[in-house]
Amino acid sequence: MKMRIAVLILLTFASIAKADTLTGECWSKFRVHTLQPSGQENLMVLDLAIQFIKSDEMIFFMEGGVVVADKKYNIARYLTFSYSKLGEDYYSLQRISVQRLHSDNYDADDLAANFGLHDSAPKFHITTLSNNYIFANEFAPLLICTR
Repeated sequence: MKMRIAVLILLTFASIAKADTLTGECWSKFRVHTLQPSGQENLMVLDLAIQFIKSDEMIFFMEGGVVVADKKYNIARYLTFSYSKLGEDYYSLQRISVQRLHSDNYDADDLAANFGLHDSAPKFHITTLSNNYIFANEFAPLLICTR
């Protein structure tokens, strides 16, 4: 029994690897709920697709909805980022462009700010777990992106 547990632990740690080369594409769900000091609640529910298109560029496609100040909006946009490696599994992203699709009716540039996120120049710790990418900020994992 102890041997099985030890083998399981070794396999778990062996499946966590450095994300030396970010390649391919992956999918995830993203949900953020915030309560503002004013008592206002904001909600974001998105489907995400992330594609690494070059060795230093990635595209986030987000589609879903947000509720901000009791108003509902549709989100459908591509965010293109360049990225550079800062250190072991740490990456600095720089937003290059945002392309909104016709169904995206959230006009303001403060989408991420309403949810406590930084979208113009975020920093991520990106590792792999089995066949998935784990995106984390300096505090905690944000999402698991399935390949």
